[in-house]
Amino acid sequence: MDSRLKVEIQQDGLVVLSNHIVDAAFDSAGRMVKWGMTTNAAGKCSLLVDGASANVFAIYEDVPLYWDAWDVELYHREKRMPTSEWTVLSPPQV
Repeated sequence: MDSRLKVEIQQDGLVVLSNHIVDAAFDSAGRMVKWGMTTNAAGKCSLLVDGASANVFAIYEDVPLYWDAWDVELYHREKRMPTSEWTVLSPPQV
């Protein structure tokens, strides 16, 4: 059983990290788009639904009403901006 981490860059640009227990794939925006795990009972199973992504980086608007910093208002969740809406200047390098 080889427990070393393997790193592979696929043709579609996904970066895949894997070992004998887990495997994860990341797209060019840094989102985890595949996450699998090997278990004794079920064999290999997927922990993400097809089309879903984990590890989604996002920023939130923060306009403080009473203090200069760390004054997060209740409406901040309505002002979420995921990194997929950003312009990527260059893909991540491995």
